[in-house]
Amino acid sequence: MPRVTTALAAALALFLPIGRPLLVGLTPAVGISTGLLSTQIAYAQSAGAFFDSGVAKSDRGDLQGAISDYTKAIEYDPNYALFYNNRGAARER
Repeated sequence: MPRVTTALAAALALFLPIGRPLLVGLTPAVGISTGLLSTQIAYAQSAGAFFDSGVAKSDRGDLQGAISDYTKAIEYDPNYALFYNNRGAARER
């Protein structure tokens, strides 16, 4: 990837609240905005998927599976208290 493109992406990341950018197949012909993906959004989607899976497993009675999924969600987003709360509730049950 050319240095100019990388520098431009880094400069944009300073002004746009998108987290650390991932540069995906960025070419001069493709717009810069289509080449940046937020790692925060990617983490949130993965953490949310594990959280939803944990809720579903907990509802079915698979508490060990729910605890495992909540733990994975916590690994993706350790600052979200609801993940800890649900994992604790599953452990208590």
